[in-house]
Amino acid sequence: MWKLLTLITSILENPKIALRIIKLLEKYGNSKIKAILQSIKDIEHQLAQIQYYLNMDHIHIQKYIFKFDKQWNQQ
Repeated sequence: MWKLLTLITSILENPKIALRIIKLLEKYGNSKIKAILQSIKDIEHQLAQIQYYLNMDHIHIQKYIFKFDKQWNQQ
């Protein structure tokens, strides 16, 4: 949804109009358009989950490095 919104926004240069067009396509579009919009939403959801887990891994790695540095400096 976000990528489609960005594309439409870049064409129209007005995010309110772009969002309205997407909502109209969701409501009145044919089944192929609705399927494409749903696929975009699904992909965005998956990307958000991946980003969340990557951030969690990053935090875990930072904690591990901090713990290792602390132990190293005590020696």
